[in-house]
Amino acid sequence: MSIHVILVDDEQDVEFIFQVHLRKWIKSNNIQFEFALSGNVALDILDSIKDDEPVIILSDINMPDMDGMELTRTVRSKHPDIPIFIVSAYNDQKHIDDALSNGVTEYFTKPVDFDGLKKSLIQVFPNLSVAC
Repeated sequence: MSIHVILVDDEQDVEFIFQVHLRKWIKSNNIQFEFALSGNVALDILDSIKDDEPVIILSDINMPDMDGMELTRTVRSKHPDIPIFIVSAYNDQKHIDDALSNGVTEYFTKPVDFDGLKKSLIQVFPNLSVAC
């Protein structure tokens, strides 16, 4: 069973960057990669996934309409076990503490350390191959 990775960011070019770095997992069907330009679109994608399928959300913080913290609180209220990684340009302790206190699993700053991100994904989903 593959893992649904929902990347949420209001900047479209971020999708391509993540697809490049996760391409081996995508090609091998270890993950199903989905991109959402907003928190509302991410919630629609999440609602379309079966409850027993593994999901992780990677979200920016600063987005119009619904920011990453509001998305986190909404997801936590319905799906408390879904891992949520924040991927943000904000590198200050206040944002990091706020994210972690709201139930974020991991916090990454941009530019993303994709080796670190992959290691964290493997920690959450040990069946992912390290070689990818």
